[in-house]
Amino acid sequence: SHSVLLSFNFNKFQDLNSQRVLENTGSEITTQTYFATYQLGFLASRSSLFATINYARLGNDRIKDQNSGLTIGGTKSLASNRIIVTGSSGYVFTNRNGGKGHILNESLQARFIVHPKHSFQAMIVFLGNYPEKESELQRKFTEIRAELGYNFNF
Repeated sequence: SHSVLLSFNFNKFQDLNSQRVLENTGSEITTQTYFATYQLGFLASRSSLFATINYARLGNDRIKDQNSGLTIGGTKSLASNRIIVTGSSGYVFTNRNGGKGHILNESLQARFIVHPKHSFQAMIVFLGNYPEKESELQRKFTEIRAELGYNFNF
């Protein structure tokens, strides 16, 4: 099976994060986000592959962020559809007020369906921000985040 998803999102908001005051970047923020996802499903093997291209622009009169990139991934059902595993890898080109860099975003998720009403899930995500030149506005960092969950359907 084939699936295509297109999304366009426009926002204007006031960011109350104190970091905006420290950076002197203003709190009125406008965002524009566009992405397109194509998913190819293989019904017989209960698996799928997907690719997403994205573009985002965020800013105001003091700061301009632009990000564009690609994410690829896949999903596979195992053990008579009781275990679902999903993995993805993303690479994003960044530009913040002319300072270029890239972001890596890797994730692995697993869901175990114990009963139609009960399931457990686990997820681990690696995120890395790598500016070409570090500054107050462009900091290099990496983070690893993990999550465990329980779901009850009724």
